[in-house]
Order: sequence, then structure tokens, then C-alpha cells
Amino acid sequence: GYDVKTINVTIVDQNIDLGDVVLDQEYISPFDVSVTASADATIVWKNPQESSKEKLQNDLGVNSASYTNEPNENVWLGNIFTIEEITTLTNVEIRTDVFVLAVDFVSIDVYDLATEEIIASSEPFLLETDALINIDIPNIVVYDDIMVAVHWQNNPESTSALVTDYSDPSVPNTAAIKYPGQPITLLSDAIGAFDSSFHVRINTLED
Repeated sequence: GYDVKTINVTIVDQNIDLGDVVLDQEYISPFDVSVTASADATIVWKNPQESSKEKLQNDLGVNSASYTNEPNENVWLGNIFTIEEITTLTNVEIRTDVFVLAVDFVSIDVYDLATEEIIASSEPFLLETDALINIDIPNIVVYDDIMVAVHWQNNPESTSALVTDYSDPSVPNTAAIKYPGQPITLLSDAIGAFDSSFHVRINTLED
């Protein structure tokens, strides 16, 4: 229930007095908000104090390869996630590769896999090189499978590349690509890539 606090300590061969360590209480929204579809519609939500943070992650944390945009390409790269029960999404974590490419603005989009409609988007953010980046998205409740993807558009150069993992047969084949007006397609089907998952993870609130 508190924000993470990091304290740097110089190691010496004696006791270290850190003084008072003050933690900032974390603001947690109600989660799994839903509305009943009836004449006397009611809003139902769950107590944030009863929530648990869960990270949905398909990759094993290994850098097998990476992909990025062609100049001025309008494209989404990301993962398909299976949603088995009601889940509240809070933010998205991505990792970029070490190759020195352009640093430019992109965004995160969340697609409903069944309708292929965007149900949430982040503000634009800088896609930096060799970075683990956390991006806030609107806290949304999902019931069905989704695609969470980085969206490149109007980028005049190829930007920092998004890492993908095919290091082990246990890595699920969820890496996907989408172009405007085209269906969401597994990367393995679209370009003949290995079965893989991007380093795109979702932080959620669960019971």
C-alpha cells in the first residue's frame, strides 16, 4: 500500500543509521468497476484495499531479437493476452533493445481482440534506447482477450527497437502485428518469425 522507495547506501564496516525512512502511501483506485445492464442500473466496484498487483507477462525476460518501425510506417507491435476473468489494467511495461536508433514519440494502444477496436490509449511518450519503460494507461476493466501494442506513426526514422523473446519452447506465441485497416496477426504468420512474445507486460489489479 506504499510507493516503492529506494535508498542508496555506501557500504562500510560499521552500523549504518538511515534515520527516519518515510514512505508515501500509494493511491489505489477502486477496481473491477462494472455497471449492470438493467432498468435500475447500478455501479459495482471492489475495494482497492482488497486488491493484489499482478503482472501479465508472456516473455521469459530474454532478449532474442527486436523489431521496430520503418520510416513513416503506421504500425502496431505488441502481445495478445488471454483474459480469463475480470481484470483491471493500470499500466504497461516495455523493454527496448541496445541498438542506437532514433528516440521519438510513440503511444500504447489496447485493442479488444474480438472487435479489434481500441479501448484505451496512453499519452505519447519517448521510446528510448536500452530502457525498461512503464507507461500509464487509463484504468480500464477487461473481460475478454486483448492486444497491447506500441503504436508508431509519423516517425521519420526507425526508432528504438522493441525486444522479443523466443528463447524457449515454453514462450507462448503471442507477438502480434497490426496495420491500419488490417486484422491483428501473429508475427510468426505475418513475417515468418519464430514463435515469440514481445517484452510487453501489463500491470493489473486482481482480487
